[in-house]
Order: sequence, then structure tokens, then C-alpha cells
Amino acid sequence: MKKHWKDNRQYIGFNDWPLILVGIPMVSVIFPMLFFGVGIKDSFGCFSQNVFPSILFTSIFWYGDRTITIYFRKKFHKYEQYAKRLYVSGSVILIYTILMSLLLHKNQHFFEHIEPLASLKPSFGKSLAASLLPTALVTLIYEAAFFFSRWKESIAETERLKKENTLSQLEALRNQVNPHFLFNSLNTLVSIIPEDPKKSVEFVQKLSHVYRCILDLQGKTIISLEEEMECLENYRFLLETRFGESIHFDVRINEDERKKYIVPMAVQMLVENAVKHNVVSIKKPLSIGIIAEDEFIVVSNNLQKKMSGVETNGMGLKNINQRFILTFHREIDVSENELSFEVRLPLMNIEQYHGKP
Repeated sequence: MKKHWKDNRQYIGFNDWPLILVGIPMVSVIFPMLFFGVGIKDSFGCFSQNVFPSILFTSIFWYGDRTITIYFRKKFHKYEQYAKRLYVSGSVILIYTILMSLLLHKNQHFFEHIEPLASLKPSFGKSLAASLLPTALVTLIYEAAFFFSRWKESIAETERLKKENTLSQLEALRNQVNPHFLFNSLNTLVSIIPEDPKKSVEFVQKLSHVYRCILDLQGKTIISLEEEMECLENYRFLLETRFGESIHFDVRINEDERKKYIVPMAVQMLVENAVKHNVVSIKKPLSIGIIAEDEFIVVSNNLQKKMSGVETNGMGLKNINQRFILTFHREIDVSENELSFEVRLPLMNIEQYHGKP
């Protein structure tokens, strides 16, 4: 039972036990006074002398409304379903309240032993009003609490996402300003200047664009796959210039897929990891695939791990996964066997992003 209440708390938005324990007795006492003209002494007398019927029917209304609310919050949990949920759950709660009020009205003899309720014999309209008003009030409290809870979660998620994006950008910068990257890039540049001055100029321009992309992406939560691939092309040029025939890229992305969205630097970070952790040579060329399929962008490489230990803290994949969870509410999929390593990154339409749950 305790686990049941704990599991449902996320759909309520707050711990409603104090509200239930205080609210049910209050409704049991106050609303007979408001609608049936029961005096304070009589109301408290009825409540104290007839606790079971008073608490029972108030609890039936309250817990029934609560159960309906939780059910439809589970069923219509996405942002774009908010209006539909309110309409459907509100209609069901209204029907439930009317049916229960009718049931109670038809069984007024249940209260014949209670004074002064026995002599009142309220009309169905008054009984229904006495049921609808507290139902509307309690429903409003639950909706307001749920909205406030989601609002706080949204703020917290935004802050976490900013942190993850910052960590991602720092990771990308760290990988590309570390001594090895600069040393290898400068060595490559020195080797091609005598042979191909024009290409050496292009190499410097591409190197500059790599850093420019990282700076331009600061503060962005999502970018189109088109933008991601444009940034990656600069980095790819550096790698192909440095490794020549030792590295191969297989890029297959159609125009429709390029219009979809992804978190910044995700594909490039996976390419960086592939180069960092695997042997790249003429005898053992590294093949990297970047292919869009089934709402995913799949980044894969043949597995030929370096014999010497490569310093890693595993933060790269964790960072990418966390950003996808916070941004798209979806996780990346990582698979590895003896021959290959593959990561599937979710792609999303801009409409899906705005309508994320």
C-alpha cells in the first residue's frame, strides 16, 4: 500500500496525505452546514455521533476523484495532451459525481436515524450541488499542485540541461585543445605545407571552423542534424588529411532526416571517441559509419582497441545520454561486440520536441 501511494505521488505532484486527513473531516462538517442549514452544534453532533456515514461518503467522492485524476494523468502524460486530459478527466469526474450523488439521494433512508438530517430531506439538486462544489474545489487544488510541481521540475531540468551542455562543450574543447590534438594537427599542417600550400590553407581554415562551431553552439539545447553534419565535415576533413587512407567514412543521411533535430556535438563526440580508442593505420584502417535509419542516427566503427591504455573516465557517453534524456526524454542505445561498436542517437522533429512529455 505504501509503495502504491509512493508510485502515484509523481502523478499527484505533492504528498497529499495531510490534505486528505484534514480535508475529509472538514468537508464532512462544513458542507452540511452550508447546503442543508445544519447548525454548528448539530453539524458537530452529527459528525461526532455518526462518524462512519459522514467520513465514508466524503471519502468515496474524494478517493474516486483522486483515482480518476491519477489514471488520466498516466494515460495522457504528454505535454500536447494536456487539454485533452483536462477535458476527459473532468467529464469522467463530473459523471462520477452525478452518479454517486444520485445513489446517495436514492438512499436517504440511510440517514433517517440522524438528526437533524432526517427532517431535512434535501432535493437532488441541492445534494448534487453539495457534492459538486467540494469536488470542484479539490480538483482545482490537485491541478494547481500538479502544475506547480511540473513547473518546478521544468526549471530543474533546464538547469541540469545547461550544466550538461556546458560539460559537453568543455569535453569537446578539452579533446580538441589537448596537446595531442594540437600536436598532431600542427604536424599534419607542417607536412602538407611544402607539398600542397593550397590545402594547408584549407586545413587551417577547417581547424578554425572546428573551434568556431563549438563556440557558436554554446547555449543551444538542440540543433538540426544538418548543422551537426556541417560542423562534423570540418573535423572530418582534419582527420582525413591526417590519416589519409587509414580512415574511411560512410555517411548516408537523406534530406528529410537532415531537417530533424539532435543535441549539439553528439555525433562529433562519438567520432572523436572512435579515433581516440582505436588503432588507425594502413594495415588496420578505421571505418566510421554515420547512417540515419528508423528515427535514429547510427554512429558505428569497427573495433580495434589500442593496446596501450587510453585515459578515459566514461563521461563522454554518459554526458550524451543525459542530454538526450533531459532534452528529448529518450535514451541513446549503445551496443558492442568483438567486431564493432555502435551508438544509436534518437532524432526528433521540432514538433515532437515542443510537445515532449
